[in-house]
Amino acid sequence: NQLNHGHTTYKILLFSSEMRLFSKADIPAVGHMFEALCHQPFRRLVPQSAEVKFFGAGGGTIIQSDYQGSLKEKLKSLAVDLSVETTKVVDDPDQLGPSGDAGLDWVAWVPFGDSCNHQPVFFAQCACGSNWADKQHETSLEHWYNLLHLNQSIQCIHFMPRSFRRKSYQ
Repeated sequence: NQLNHGHTTYKILLFSSEMRLFSKADIPAVGHMFEALCHQPFRRLVPQSAEVKFFGAGGGTIIQSDYQGSLKEKLKSLAVDLSVETTKVVDDPDQLGPSGDAGLDWVAWVPFGDSCNHQPVFFAQCACGSNWADKQHETSLEHWYNLLHLNQSIQCIHFMPRSFRRKSYQ
């Protein structure tokens, strides 16, 4: 039995909306599939001329990421892409862990070919699992002002699969 694209998409959405059913070992793989699936809607939400890159911790598994290395190195590369500077928090190992994605899965900006700050900028978080309520704030400006000297507007997008078979979403 061959699965078409629609079937595969449905299965990824269904599985990622029911992460509680998977073992701890399988959860990252399902989450990475959902992050990859979010590329298309993210691409459609940002301007056609936008540069779109994957920043998430799942880079290299299903999705190739231009941001490599420790979280500090990834944040420094992101700062270069956005033509901004990192804050002191990024250089402080007590405040910034060595790995992860700081709550950012997809980033997009419209390049203008100069060294000025890019406008507009889009940050997206792909949240599966029971902690989705907390994750919706990870792309907030308050969170990112601690990491980058941003003086441009950031449009925050939150992707979350939901199972409509359950009445409660707690």
